[in-house]
Amino acid sequence: QSETFFTSSFFYFPETGGAPVKFPLPPKATPQGVFADTLLVTLEQDGAEIVSAPEGDRARARAALLIPEIEDPDVDATHYLRRLDELAAASRLGSGTDPAAQLARLKELLFEQEGFRGNRDDYYDPRNSCLDQVLERRLGIPITLSVVLIEVARRVGLRIVGIGLPGHFVVGADVGTH
Repeated sequence: QSETFFTSSFFYFPETGGAPVKFPLPPKATPQGVFADTLLVTLEQDGAEIVSAPEGDRARARAALLIPEIEDPDVDATHYLRRLDELAAASRLGSGTDPAAQLARLKELLFEQEGFRGNRDDYYDPRNSCLDQVLERRLGIPITLSVVLIEVARRVGLRIVGIGLPGHFVVGADVGTH
C-alpha cells in the first residue's frame, strides 16, 4: 500500500472493548462502518452521472478511473477512455463478427500482441489496482485486467461479464452455444 494513498485515519472502537483499531482512509471518503473487520467507506466523488449513465456508454470504465483519482486527482480519464477505444479499434472487430472469434481475437490482441499480464512479482503493488497504470504498464491484477478486457469487448459488441468468486475474480463471455 502506498504511503501517499491514504491521507487520514478512521478509528474504530470495538464494542467488546480493547484497543481502538486504526484504518487508513483515502481522501474524499466517508466511513460507513465496519463489517467483518473491514472498513466500509463511500467515496465523496461526483459519481451520480456515472451511476445513472445509460448502459452501453463509458460508465463502467469511467467508474474504474475514480480509483486512481484518489491517488492523483489530475488523472486524465478521457485519455484512458480513448486508450480503451484505441485497443478496440486495433482489434479490427465489428459487432457482426462471430462471438467466439471476437473473444479469440481480443485474447490475442490484449495478452499476446499488447502484452497485458498479471504482476507476479509484486501482486500488492497499488498501481495494479489503478486502471490508468494498468493501461500504461500493461501490468495488473485479475480484476483490473478483467476491466480492460470487459471494456474493450463491449466496444466491439461482445458481452463479457465479471464474476466475483470467494477470493477470485474471473470473467465469462457470452459466445452463444460454444
